[in-house]
Amino acid sequence: KVPCYVDVADPLEYIDEALAMSADAKAAGTCALVASGAFPGFSNLLALEAARMLGPDEKTRDVKFNYFTAGLGGSGAVNLYITNIGFGEPIETLESG
Repeated sequence: KVPCYVDVADPLEYIDEALAMSADAKAAGTCALVASGAFPGFSNLLALEAARMLGPDEKTRDVKFNYFTAGLGGSGAVNLYITNIGFGEPIETLESG
């Protein structure tokens, strides 16, 4: 059993296949985060792990990353698709509490 699966893959065909396996993942008790992104997705997890490794006596106030990309490398359609997946389903919103 795999309790949690995370990847940074972004080919559209893969994303569609991975999303189609959602019911299977849920039935197996697996939380799957697909197309999480290398940055800022995976880099945020690395920052969290680095902060935890400092130990309880050290406080992390801020972590800064600098990214440089020379264009999207042809991934514009993928980025648009991934961004809009998050807006496809309603989410619970809490105000004042």
